[in-house]
Amino acid sequence: MKAKENSRKTEKSAATQSREEFFKLPRAEYLIENLQDSRTRHIGDLVTNSSRQIANRFTLEAKDDCMTGADIRNGDHIVIEKKSSYTEGSIVAVRLGNKQIIRRYFRTSGRIHLQCDPPSKQIIVVEEHTPDFQILGQVIQIIREIKQQKKPES
Repeated sequence: MKAKENSRKTEKSAATQSREEFFKLPRAEYLIENLQDSRTRHIGDLVTNSSRQIANRFTLEAKDDCMTGADIRNGDHIVIEKKSSYTEGSIVAVRLGNKQIIRRYFRTSGRIHLQCDPPSKQIIVVEEHTPDFQILGQVIQIIREIKQQKKPES
């Protein structure tokens, strides 16, 4: 009975995630150049593109530093795309119990290996049909807030 309830919660969560909106953002160099001149301008002043709703994409926030080799850091916002299959070594977001994590995907002997990057950290090995395990999708974009450092006063 609990498995059915968890399945329904996951379906509701996925439905909520599919309603997110995505925007095209200007390149970082353009933003930095245009935000340096004025302290009263914000990034929202420069983003004027209309939003798009994409049903098979959603965002997650990275909650650890286990993927620094792939330049994914704690606090980054990650755009995830659901796919029907995943290639060896692709970076995926998975749900394990109530945690959502981002790792490299490998399949060996019918098991899924989830590796950190760099791979010197722990490897998680799960059976494909493990309860409370789900591949949420593949990482297709990383969004990071860039904070401008204050120049020292002379």
